[in-house]
Amino acid sequence: MENGVKVIKENNRVVFLDYLRTLAAFCVVFIHVSARAWEQGTVLFSAEWYILTIFTSISRWAVPVFVMISGSLLLAKESFSVKEALKRCKRILIAFLVWSFIYAILFHHDSLWDFFSSLIGGHYHLWYCWLIMGLYLVTPILKELVRDEKLTRYFLILSAVFAFVLPEVVLIGSYISKPLVSLLASSFSYVMMTMRIEVVGAYGFYYVLGYYLRTHSFEQKVRVGIYAAGICSVAFTFITTILACKHNNAISADFIAYESVQTALIAVAIFVFAKQHFDKENRVISVIAKYSFGIYLSHLIAVEVLQQHIMLNIYEPVKVIIFTVLSFAVAFAISWVVRKLPGGKYIS
Repeated sequence: MENGVKVIKENNRVVFLDYLRTLAAFCVVFIHVSARAWEQGTVLFSAEWYILTIFTSISRWAVPVFVMISGSLLLAKESFSVKEALKRCKRILIAFLVWSFIYAILFHHDSLWDFFSSLIGGHYHLWYCWLIMGLYLVTPILKELVRDEKLTRYFLILSAVFAFVLPEVVLIGSYISKPLVSLLASSFSYVMMTMRIEVVGAYGFYYVLGYYLRTHSFEQKVRVGIYAAGICSVAFTFITTILACKHNNAISADFIAYESVQTALIAVAIFVFAKQHFDKENRVISVIAKYSFGIYLSHLIAVEVLQQHIMLNIYEPVKVIIFTVLSFAVAFAISWVVRKLPGGKYIS
């Protein structure tokens, strides 16, 4: 046991984090399969669309939880030097360039400009590589921050207010056509824009929060409150997304953003629940978790190819589930094969 959680000593893997990696990897695939159907594959406000909106509402926690996992591990290390940060960034950069090249060859070859733009910018899900490199670079600084309990809490509170709460107030205000609400929303927007407290961003919050949640225990009544907030946040996401779409008479992803209050609350609830209950080692989970980064990097190859070559004329939500399972399995296979190649462990 380490900080109250089970650790597999032979490879220093934390059991509940393996469960989270596996679930988050699956949900990332689920997000990309369901989002396409939600945005393009169904009639707006049809019964199928409402079900897909539920799918969208329950899966957005995955990327924040990936960030929380990284923070919970790296900020818990005895030390984390600038040299180690640069070493980790180098590995991620190599993986990014290799996979950007693969995606550019497969899907962005209409013109030389399209190819090189994709090569430099990466396929649309590879933004996460840049994000994690940025977090690695500031980890030596954040490592010093989390040594101080009060300073850690102060950072989390500031981040919650300026990266989540105030932007959410502004967003909600933009949908309410009342003079006083509009004035308050615009005032909050002006304050955020002029204060420029960019050091307390949403992903830095998730990163530090992962460490905080892993290293702190909560009483049962607190955990119940956290779970209740997570469940209510799923309902809030579903309802506000529908209302936003009705307001715009078009698809709106405003309330399903990774940087929203409700997504953060769902991520916290899932992280705390997994820490509390997922302490039994499972060989299958451990294996999938080992390949989770490779699954993330490669899964859109599976999604794109399968959806291009397999035509299923069935109920759209069922199709989404089938394609998610198939894409996840294929992505796992790709990651497994890549790992067997010389140097493959560095890009998967």
